[in-house]
Amino acid sequence: MSVSVKRVFIVDVSDQRLKTVKKLLQADGYSVFDFVQGQKYSENDLIQYVFIFPPYVPIDYKLADTLTYGSVVFALGCFDLEARQILKDNDITALYYNDDEMLVMKNAYLTAEGTLAVIINNTQKSLKSQKILIFGYGRVGKALTKLLGDIGIDTSVATNDVYELAHASIYVDKTYTLKDFTEELANFDVIINTVPKMILKGDKLQHIRKDAFVIDLASLPGGVDLDEANKLGLNALHYLGVPAKTAAITAGQYLYESVKRALEKV
Repeated sequence: MSVSVKRVFIVDVSDQRLKTVKKLLQADGYSVFDFVQGQKYSENDLIQYVFIFPPYVPIDYKLADTLTYGSVVFALGCFDLEARQILKDNDITALYYNDDEMLVMKNAYLTAEGTLAVIINNTQKSLKSQKILIFGYGRVGKALTKLLGDIGIDTSVATNDVYELAHASIYVDKTYTLKDFTEELANFDVIINTVPKMILKGDKLQHIRKDAFVIDLASLPGGVDLDEANKLGLNALHYLGVPAKTAAITAGQYLYESVKRALEKV
């Protein structure tokens, strides 16, 4: 970008995290305006617009059509072929949050931290007195294991990945594959799913105690059959977007840092 070109930020503040992003950008001296649905911004050779949308918002053709020629846009991704063509034809640079590994890892920690808060609010026992099973050992699974381990909580992990099983076995009490955990479900007070694949369904749910708490952190459609769980009287919750719910200001700080890092390369 030419040094004579000024960046102007258009931020979708419908997300609490982006209110923090807006505030921090303003503190840096940038011009920042709220995104208004359907509003188009006139092309100006001396201005590069930077559109910032929440991490769960993809770029579809309607959204792409509102973006200014030569602008930059931050979003979840672009899965719409028509939208991709619009971006290409209008020389729009699309940057996706999940491509920033540092942001993804920091959000995993916030998710783990927020999950502990949800467990405390939905169970009647202290954390240290509960046995917890985690499905999946990706970023969020690892962050959860670290936090729970630091507190001294009896934690187990279930995954089919050989590397993840080997790694988890060093830090947790027990490990299971996704085929051999069913008979053990009754032993756990809290069951956490992080795998975006239907795992807890059918007969498996019947092995979970009525006084246990089941929390599904996986993206839609999730990994727990909530309808069936409810029919069985289980205490089950699909809890998405944890950082925005439990640590919006810190999550906003991380998004701001991610935006600044990405723009240094544009």
